[in-house]
Amino acid sequence: MRSLRTIFMAGTVLFTPILAQAQEVSADLGALRGSAGGESTYTWSFGYRQSIYKNLSLGATWLNEGHVPDHHRDGSAFQIWYDQALFSPRFTVGLGAGPYRYYDTSTSPNRLYVNQHGWGVLYSVTANWAATEHLRLQLRFNEVQAPGSIQSSSLLFGLSYSLPKSALIPDPSDTRLRFPHGDELTVMAGKTVVNSLSSQSTFSKSVEYRHTFSQHIEGTVAWIDEGNTRLTERNGVATQIWLTEPLYHDKLTIGMGVGPYLAADTYRVSRDSDRTGAKLSGLFTMSASYRVTPHVVVRFSWDRVLTTYNRDTDIFLIGAGYRF
Repeated sequence: MRSLRTIFMAGTVLFTPILAQAQEVSADLGALRGSAGGESTYTWSFGYRQSIYKNLSLGATWLNEGHVPDHHRDGSAFQIWYDQALFSPRFTVGLGAGPYRYYDTSTSPNRLYVNQHGWGVLYSVTANWAATEHLRLQLRFNEVQAPGSIQSSSLLFGLSYSLPKSALIPDPSDTRLRFPHGDELTVMAGKTVVNSLSSQSTFSKSVEYRHTFSQHIEGTVAWIDEGNTRLTERNGVATQIWLTEPLYHDKLTIGMGVGPYLAADTYRVSRDSDRTGAKLSGLFTMSASYRVTPHVVVRFSWDRVLTTYNRDTDIFLIGAGYRF
């Protein structure tokens, strides 16, 4: 939990002063080979990059490493990138490297499974071809070095999109530019998936209150009911601080948040035994909202609950909110 907060605060310091410069989003899909026996599986990623100076940029990537036998691993990485055009302005290569915070579901002789959290390094090489002014085809190679866990190599193909300058111009009528007191109340429903080797799932729901402190900083308080997956039956209250980016005159907003999550949980410890108690976990969330009217928004959120007792979950939620 402390490590997530450190990453988030570092991201806030680095990204906020330079949000007016070029920005890029990407999505890739490919194949991965793990170090334990050379097993192969799928892999996918999506990312965000922010230009900082000439050929240098900062990037944030979410990497899913598929299902290598006995290991279901994914995580987030923050990388510094160097890009250089070769032979033609339309063809560029990039080199990226940075810390990788991984979350690995693996087998255990004494438990149903374990959720291992650890640190590694993500090294990346990309080759990009500009198909249009803003759209590029991307070939990406990733190498993950993670002491205490498996190593992986992967090759992915995808697309990257450079946001036009018009997407970054703030809306003059946006009150967040003048008065830091925008509010939003959102009701959402969706699906909880346990980070186990069987991925048990169930219905989930949430009510969230969001307050805007500035154009790029928000805070939330939410009640979350994760439902009953048979491995865990959990509901509680979470508070998070957010780094957000309004786009297209605040029609579209993307952001990520981190914070504590205090919940009551009845969880299974063996085939015939359950435990009940209050648990403090970490909550990492990525969210996007689309403004339908000046007051009504549609919001999608992906929560990752990070526990200390092997009950990590993903919560996928969609719903409607009212801004006032």
